[in-house]
Amino acid sequence: MADDEAAWSVVSTWFNSKGLSDQQVSDYNHFIGTTINSIVKSQPPVVINRRGQHFPGLEFKDVQEEIEFTFENVTMSYPHHRVSELEDDYRPLFPNECRLRSLTYDTQVAVDVTVSTYETINGKRDRQEKIENRTTPLGRVPVMLRSKVCNITKSLQDVGGDEESRIRRVCGHQECRYDAGGYFIINGQEKVMIAHEQIRNNHVFVFAMSDRYSHRADVMSTDREGIAIESNTKVKRYSLKRGVRMGDNNTSGTLVVEIPYGRDEIPLVHVFRGMNVLDDKQIMERVLFADGDDEMTQQLEPSFRVMSGGGHRSAEASLEWIGRRVQTNTHDEAYNRMSAEDRTKLARGVLYNDLLSHIGRDHKSVARKTYYLGYMIHKLLDVVLGRAAPDDRDHYANKRVLMSGALLTQLFRALFRRVTRDLRSKMYRKLQAAPNMDLTKTMTLVDQDIITKGLRHGMSTGNWKTDRDGTTKITGVTQVLLRLSFVGALSHLRRMDAGIKDKGKIVKPRQLHGTQFGYLCPAETPEGGQVGIVKNFALMTEVSPGMHPDPVLEMVLDQTDVDIETLDGIDAANQATSIHRMTKVFVNGVWEGLTYDAGDLHHQLRQLRRERKMDYHVAIVHDMPRKELRVVTDGGRVIRPLLVVDGAADKLRLQPRHVAALDDGTLDWDGLLDKGLVEFVDVDEEESNCIVATSLSVLQEAAQSGSQQPWTHVEIHPALILGVAASLIPFPDHNQSPRNTYQW
Repeated sequence: MADDEAAWSVVSTWFNSKGLSDQQVSDYNHFIGTTINSIVKSQPPVVINRRGQHFPGLEFKDVQEEIEFTFENVTMSYPHHRVSELEDDYRPLFPNECRLRSLTYDTQVAVDVTVSTYETINGKRDRQEKIENRTTPLGRVPVMLRSKVCNITKSLQDVGGDEESRIRRVCGHQECRYDAGGYFIINGQEKVMIAHEQIRNNHVFVFAMSDRYSHRADVMSTDREGIAIESNTKVKRYSLKRGVRMGDNNTSGTLVVEIPYGRDEIPLVHVFRGMNVLDDKQIMERVLFADGDDEMTQQLEPSFRVMSGGGHRSAEASLEWIGRRVQTNTHDEAYNRMSAEDRTKLARGVLYNDLLSHIGRDHKSVARKTYYLGYMIHKLLDVVLGRAAPDDRDHYANKRVLMSGALLTQLFRALFRRVTRDLRSKMYRKLQAAPNMDLTKTMTLVDQDIITKGLRHGMSTGNWKTDRDGTTKITGVTQVLLRLSFVGALSHLRRMDAGIKDKGKIVKPRQLHGTQFGYLCPAETPEGGQVGIVKNFALMTEVSPGMHPDPVLEMVLDQTDVDIETLDGIDAANQATSIHRMTKVFVNGVWEGLTYDAGDLHHQLRQLRRERKMDYHVAIVHDMPRKELRVVTDGGRVIRPLLVVDGAADKLRLQPRHVAALDDGTLDWDGLLDKGLVEFVDVDEEESNCIVATSLSVLQEAAQSGSQQPWTHVEIHPALILGVAASLIPFPDHNQSPRNTYQW
């Protein structure tokens, strides 16, 4: 099997199946197919409480009356527009007509709205009336070309698989046969969404500091589906030289926690006791994971010393102390008048629901939160003691890329919150004017313009107003698609922005990082202020769309024959000191359990993925130095395909018969994945568990010489490290590096 022939057969199959704009289209399809429904369902019902309102001329009733609006089941139609004033006189709208007439290529989004009325008498809540309104218009959402709601895609589905017929159909709609889509048409202009980087969520990062604190550990918690950031928890260690007084003690070297909604930092021991870990020994066990670690015990000693003599030995006392330092929406006078019981209840809600919310938001998850908080402290102290290095912000395993679907998710979620707030205020005004109003007419109160105009404004200006106060959070999200050349347009569709202001003289984020190899093009970046800030994906790089972790968690716990101890079981058996001998199992950053057989578990999970019983986007990372096994399903991870080496036979799984099948069309890209011949890996998995041969010839030479090499994968072809434009440079490996950057 010739090296280049096999490689280019695989590459050609990928291009025929995926295309260079697939990362945009697939992420948008995930948004309209899954995420938009999750956003609507996760929004709390709009409840209007009529109790206590005075309506002139009506007798006051001591009954709590509520009107509740719930939203579910989002539906979308294909783009169309009205031909005449007749009710059903519509015809399909195609992209070229939008270009010529300066229209927006969008579609109507509708939602099922249920209006229910309830009466609560003596604590019993009874539904009095229920009105369902199917397909209530919610607004219009821009349609990406060649997505599953694009009329061109629908037209090609009607044609079937005949290539000539598909070409004639595309040309019949005045579209280029080579245009793969991946962009929008807003007011007649072609707009492309530029991917943006952000830091990874649900993961503990430890950074060294040089100010009041020596080190800090951060974790940004998201909801279960990874749609919204819910809270931020930080553990900080005071510098030995710049501690402050706390009572009769100095805080040098002590650990404090920044909790969500906290007015001030909370001593570490208070947080543990507020979550019912009262004994100092139990706190130590949750941090040390073992007996006899004198160095780490010495680092924890100042945190216990500052609490000596404080008298806060019970959970209620610690909760009341924390409650005095929690922000509320009440005025200062009302806040100061709060009773100790109310403060305790407030603090308990913050610790149980908001602290480390990705672990859980109820009392059942409190025990696991205490272990996770101990894990954060353990990781921080490992860095303090020099056992581990601080995290690298520029390491690409610590980055997530927001594609079109993820960016639209942020904006749509903010706009939908505005819709519900607007509906609530309108209902209050309507009830003041007409207390016995007809609830069947309330559907007209849903303002479609909020979502329609909000999305159009964001797409037109590139400013993403996703904060609650309406301020711009991200700029430069959309740009006019470059049409100077065909390759320039493809390159623009695969562009990304680091999200750093180009005026800054920061050098580190601009430099090439070793973990970008194979995922980002090393040459395709602009000159000047944006060098290293604006980057391009390599040719075969994809971006994971994200999926719900529950099916994968079920596989980890139930579809392997490896014993996994849950944290609740460890806690019930009081075996915290045995954790250091076991490997921690994480699923999307949530500590789910521990096992003694991490290697076997890793092998079985990887085999499930190669058999396509698990989605190929899922990453399975066995971090042996840290004794962690991380299963990751979140969106925004850059992934790339590699050829799989059979470890037992030490030879490539891709055989000449497979290459012949690729050439004659009997085997496609999905077939390569189904047979386990090709595997997608992300940066974290590649760095931890892959030994990659640079080319097929390297593997063949090793086999001929009889040397045993522990290869796990093989690069498909070295040229795939470049992007679309840089790959057209003749003999780029003979140029100096800056020449390739100038030339693309």
